[in-house]
Order: sequence, then C-alpha cells, then structure tokens
Amino acid sequence: MRPFCFLTFFMGLLISGCSEEFIPTEADRLVKTERFSTEAQSSTLTYPGTLEARYQSQLSFQVGGQLRERNVEPGSRLTADQVIATLDTRDYQLGTANLAGLKQAAEADHQRAVRDLRRARQLITDGFIGESQLDIAINAEAASRARLNALQAQHDESVNRLAYTELKAPNEGVVTAVYAEVGDVLSPGEPVITLAWLNDWEFVSAIPETHIGSLELGQSTRVNFWSLARQPVEGVIREIAPAADPASRSYAVKISFTEIPDALRLGMTGSIEINDPAQLSGALPTSALLMVDNRKSVLVVDEESQTTRLQPVTLGPPLGDRVTITSGLSEGDRVVVAGANKVVPGSRVRLAD
Repeated sequence: MRPFCFLTFFMGLLISGCSEEFIPTEADRLVKTERFSTEAQSSTLTYPGTLEARYQSQLSFQVGGQLRERNVEPGSRLTADQVIATLDTRDYQLGTANLAGLKQAAEADHQRAVRDLRRARQLITDGFIGESQLDIAINAEAASRARLNALQAQHDESVNRLAYTELKAPNEGVVTAVYAEVGDVLSPGEPVITLAWLNDWEFVSAIPETHIGSLELGQSTRVNFWSLARQPVEGVIREIAPAADPASRSYAVKISFTEIPDALRLGMTGSIEINDPAQLSGALPTSALLMVDNRKSVLVVDEESQTTRLQPVTLGPPLGDRVTITSGLSEGDRVVVAGANKVVPGSRVRLAD
C-alpha cells in the first residue's frame, strides 16, 4: 500500500504543477474610445418618421344609388381614369330617355313657332294681319325657344348624372381603404375608397422646437429607412408646419424626394438626419457614462500602459444622444465610449480605433 500511496501523491503534485503553468489569463477587452475635446463642432441629430402620400383622396359618387360593381380591393394599384365602381343606372337611363323625348317635342314646337313667325311677318308686310297677331307669333317663338333651352339643359344634366354613376380614379395611385360593398345604397358624397396618389410621396417627421430653427425650406437632408439598410435616400424639405402640435410641442416637417426606390412602401418608417451646427463642445456619447458610488464617471485610457482608470465627471445639458461634460476631464483625454460596462478599472484594454 505504501508504494501506491507514494505514487498517487507524486502524480498529484505533477498534475497541480501543470495546471498552474497553463492557467489562462483573461484577454484584454476590446473597447471603442473617443478623445475628449472642448472645441465646438457640429453634430448630426436623427428623428423618426413615416413615408406618406402627399395627396390622398377619399373618392365618392356625385350621385346616389345602389352600388352595382366594385373593381378594386385594398392594395390595388390604379391608373388614371380606371373605373373603380359603378352604380345601378336604370333610373338614370330612364330619366335621360324621358328628357330626350321632351326635348325632341320642344324642338318640333320651336320649329313650328319659327315658321309661324316667318309667315306672320310676310303677312303683315302684305297687309293681311295686324300688329297684334305679329306680337302673338313673336311671343310664341320666344316661349318655345326658352322651353327648348330649358329642356336641353335638363337633358345635359341628366346625361352628366348618368356618367357620374361610374367612379374613376383621378390619378395613378394605390387603394389604401375601402368603405362600401356591392349592394350598399350610397348617398352622394359617401366615401367608397381612399386613394393614395403615386406621383408624390414624402417623409413626415416631427421636430422639437429646440431644433426647428435650424431647418429651412429647400434644405437638403437624408432619410434612412429601416427597410433599406445603408441606402439613404436624398430629400428636400418641402414644408415646415407654421405652428407646433399642441400635445407634443413639435413641428411637422415634410420631405419630398426626386426618386423613390422601388422597395419602399407607404407607411414604412425611418429617420432623418439633421446637422446641429452649434454646440457640441465637451460632449461624449451617453454610452460612456458609468454610475459608481452614486457618481457619474467615465473610464479614461492611459496612452502608454493602455490601462483604464475611473474618472468622476460633472454633467451639463444633453445634446441629442450625447451629453456635455463640464468638469473632470482634460483636453485630449481618451475616453471609453463603447464597452465601458464590461471593463474593470485598472485593467488593460485594446483600442478598436
């Protein structure tokens, strides 16, 4: 038993020695840093928004009746003058036919009155009738002409009303909503569909009052859509709301495009980039801040040893996604701005930049 115990003890020492020799050391953390500077510099602010159609029309019939046919569904793409829906036309056709008959009768009466007036003028020239009979012929011709004109106007109106039973698209667009089904009895002006025009789309965002002063009509800007990764779309500010929204105290800003990528769809979201020309002096990203012992601090990297130290700071007002530092840092200090929460003060780090 003793040789076996001695061998076991010797093997244990050998294994423990090997384990101490190969204990791995923790690798230096990779961090992103930024030099602290008190020099004024511009910044880029981003604000979210949605893609909307500049023109959206609620289309309806100008006359009432029963909806006989609807040729579109939500999402249908329409061309200009394409028929959207039709009403039952039987009553309108009967009314038009009735007025057409009355107009023909009035035309015949007027032609007879014209002939009678011509004959009366000839007779009064020959001395066979008096002035009173000529006046009767003149009045009869004028009355028949007025009646014919009135029936002509009524007939034209009836023809127009018959044409109004066919609802057409005023422009190329996409159907975004449908309100009526076949068989519904509609009154004049009752919505049938909503059409979003395709020729003018724009990006609508809300800008707070603190930065609305830096924008102006015609200013170029970029819009980043979530569906178009790393493909910003160039736009121009077309409209700035003259008054703030009473609830949010922000101003609606509309940005138009010269070209719209095919991948975009109405309602897609994104963000605009606005240059803030002022005020980034002594500012760092909020990701650089740490809370240690109830004090705001940052990690500063020593240039020679590549080690970090904890530095308490005093904060000033925020500027978008950055915050100003009023004290605690010196010009040129290299501050960890990404990965600070993964680093222990005093440890070595590797710089990503």
